[in-house]
Amino acid sequence: MLLWNQLKSHVATQPNKIALTCESTSLTYSELANQSEALAQSWLQSGLKPGDRIALHLRNGLDIARCYYACFASGIIAVPINTRLTPEEIGYVLDHSGAKGYIASPDLRIETSIPSFTANAIGSSLATLLEPDPDAVAALLYTSGTTARPKGAIHTQRTLVGNCKLMEDWGLRRDDHTLLTTPMVHITG
Repeated sequence: MLLWNQLKSHVATQPNKIALTCESTSLTYSELANQSEALAQSWLQSGLKPGDRIALHLRNGLDIARCYYACFASGIIAVPINTRLTPEEIGYVLDHSGAKGYIASPDLRIETSIPSFTANAIGSSLATLLEPDPDAVAALLYTSGTTARPKGAIHTQRTLVGNCKLMEDWGLRRDDHTLLTTPMVHITG
């Protein structure tokens, strides 16, 4: 089952349960799915297509979670950018990844010729999104580049689900709450 389908399953069984909390704001499963789907639709209406890459230069929080799910829903490939990179390193990742869109927190934004998109969309979805291929690329995560230029590690929808299944091995249950301390630009996050 794909990550987007897992979210939609939670919406069907427990729509009003809290999915995410960041600082004093929480989103239910229904709110997260609706906002992510509206975001995905806005990107597609703006000209991005499944298989295009969008750079996510965001700190941990609700925006990056919405963006990831919008990518999973639309088939657009997430390219999360480490918030600790220099402008030169960010430029390299943007160029190397072939990103066709860039979303950044205001304090992280760099000047780039890549079109900027938003992490928020208002409204509802206009059409049913296509079912992404489990073996399609879902995320392109860059290494730290400590010994050379950063390298992009490809993750498919299937490998991301496999990574999530590790949580089951930790004994986490449906009603457990977890604190995310690692950056969401890394596979552990």
